[in-house]
Amino acid sequence: MRKLLEWAAKELTTRHRLRKNQVLGQMNHAGPDSVEFTFLDMDHPEQGAVELLQIQVSRIPQRPNDRSPVISCQVSTLMEVAPRSDKGKDHTKVLRFDSTQDVIHWLENNTVS
Repeated sequence: MRKLLEWAAKELTTRHRLRKNQVLGQMNHAGPDSVEFTFLDMDHPEQGAVELLQIQVSRIPQRPNDRSPVISCQVSTLMEVAPRSDKGKDHTKVLRFDSTQDVIHWLENNTVS
């Protein structure tokens, strides 16, 4: 979690262009193992949030003999530039990552290594 927070602080001060032409606009500490990120469109940041992400570290190992925590990322889309073809579907999805570095890679590239 610490590595993720350090990454977020750096992104907030440097405003690097991230996946989908977004920049990190705000970070909120949502609990001891949870952080919320608000992403803005790089070209129109004044229009407000494009995505709200809540990232939470689970203390329960995924596999019986595995002691490493599993990181879940709940992605809630608040607004989209292009209309969705699947309007009836849920705008929230849950992704799972094995490490904080995998989360950071996804935040930067929208892919998991």
